[in-house]
Amino acid sequence: MTAPPVQLQLIKPVGSVDPRGWFSDASDYVTFKTIGIDGEFVENTHSMSERAYTVRGLHFQTRPRDREKLIQCTRGRVFDVAVDVRAGSSIFGEWVWTEVSASNSFQLLVQAAYGRAILAAGEE
Repeated sequence: MTAPPVQLQLIKPVGSVDPRGWFSDASDYVTFKTIGIDGEFVENTHSMSERAYTVRGLHFQTRPRDREKLIQCTRGRVFDVAVDVRAGSSIFGEWVWTEVSASNSFQLLVQAAYGRAILAAGEE
């Protein structure tokens, strides 16, 4: 399947590493604005799955409560799927996925009005 133009953005946060470990700001609005992300995150939630290959989703919010989602994995890895659930969209129902893990340190920005599911894939 050819990847549809679903509104996702993979972000590599800037941080620092020293003998104690690492540090990064997961929601640095100034940095986000410099790469074209202009919005505020109104909610900060975390989830943890006890077992590998646990699926969470497909979930989304509709207007006026729709919101962007910024995904980050701090332990193990997850496969994140975004689905266009906009009624009338030319790509309605099309989807893309990516891996976000503790070792790659990526964040994934999923635009509002897209459904999202997560497969917790366990340790790397």
